[in-house]
Amino acid sequence: MTRFSKSLIQTTSQLMNHLKRLASICTMLVVTCGFSAGQDQIIFTVEDEPVLVDEFLYIYEKTNRDNADFSSSSVEEYLDLYKKFKLKVHKARQMQLDTIQSRNIELAGYRKQLAAAYLSDKEMLESLTREAYDRMLRDVSFSHIL
Repeated sequence: MTRFSKSLIQTTSQLMNHLKRLASICTMLVVTCGFSAGQDQIIFTVEDEPVLVDEFLYIYEKTNRDNADFSSSSVEEYLDLYKKFKLKVHKARQMQLDTIQSRNIELAGYRKQLAAAYLSDKEMLESLTREAYDRMLRDVSFSHIL
């Protein structure tokens, strides 16, 4: 095989990969537009509680963030996990696990831990600490004059 042939095969392979990605993106756009057009559509129900498309999309995007590629395998896998999650939540409510006092206290503790991480801005705290330290170095005491 000549050098030119190898280069041509490599270029063709790269072009095919780009076309596949483009086709995948176009498919996902069509799927996303279809989902967003039917925001009140029901995906499934759990004991007469409907689960809407926009709820599922919000959770999917929030969970996957940058990895939310909307490929059919990814969406189907996440949908299966989400169905199981909804069934567990429904079963827990039937068993009234959400009303047990010890669980509510434990949940309040978790909320407090999470809130502390989100409410303190570490960058701002670092900036203010640095500013206070810098001012402390420049402050001059005039007590000896009086």
